[in-house]
Amino acid sequence: GITKNALVQVSLNEKKEFKFVQRVVPADNSCLFMTVAYLAMERTRDPKVGNRLREICIDQVLSNSSKWTEAILGVPPDEYVKKLADSSTWGSYVELVILADYLG
Repeated sequence: GITKNALVQVSLNEKKEFKFVQRVVPADNSCLFMTVAYLAMERTRDPKVGNRLREICIDQVLSNSSKWTEAILGVPPDEYVKKLADSSTWGSYVELVILADYLG
């Protein structure tokens, strides 16, 4: 997995060249989860890993009701996770925040 220490720090005075590479992920409404899986988990393309990341997000919302409130989610947490459990539901900024915290 990715750790905070693995992040590249670039000095403002240092010139760096970056290369961007486009990777195609299935357009199956789980693309956010599959992209995070690919980038953070040894380039995996296993849909089970993407599904597991979705489950982690559901677990985090349910177990941290003081952070993931209706005011943040836009709907009550139980309604939010019910929708998120449907594999046709896209991930959002909420899932990115959860996965960033989870993966460290």
